[in-house]
Amino acid sequence: MVIACLATAIAICTSGFELYLGGQRPVAPLGPHYEAIAFVKEVIDGDTLDIQIKKLDRSREGIAEGAEERLRLAGVDAPESYETGYNVAKEILHKLCPPGTTVYLDFDDLAKSRSGRPYRDLTGAERLLAVVYIRSGNRWVNVNAEVLRRGTRALPGHDWLKYAGLASEFNPYKWLKE
Repeated sequence: MVIACLATAIAICTSGFELYLGGQRPVAPLGPHYEAIAFVKEVIDGDTLDIQIKKLDRSREGIAEGAEERLRLAGVDAPESYETGYNVAKEILHKLCPPGTTVYLDFDDLAKSRSGRPYRDLTGAERLLAVVYIRSGNRWVNVNAEVLRRGTRALPGHDWLKYAGLASEFNPYKWLKE
């Protein structure tokens, strides 16, 4: 009886770290917090992906399952197409998230577009803003952090943290220390 109660207590405690989407458990029970599962349709540049939302953890204003969205990596500013390093930055993201990759999204709950839409960037492009995670073997990878790490090594003269001071629930400076 004591063992059964202990097993139940452990299951209840650990379930708080898991996110269930449609009754399915994520691949790793103690993985990162995420709110949606999507797949990559196209890599646009070093900090932007076109995705299709597969599953949401709950109803979210302005986001729907099956919708195609443009997503910007929260806390990352890669070179634009007219800037030096654009191709290098795009290749960094492409190696991490080629088209067809399943990605796990943690939306930036503090982000709001100029028109007031939640989870969106301020540029006027109305892109979703999120931390993107992928599975690599048995481990989770924070794509935003990895793009920052690889990008600052490959292109040290670019200001990868240009938008780090904007209101966000994420701290990209912390990622660089991990």
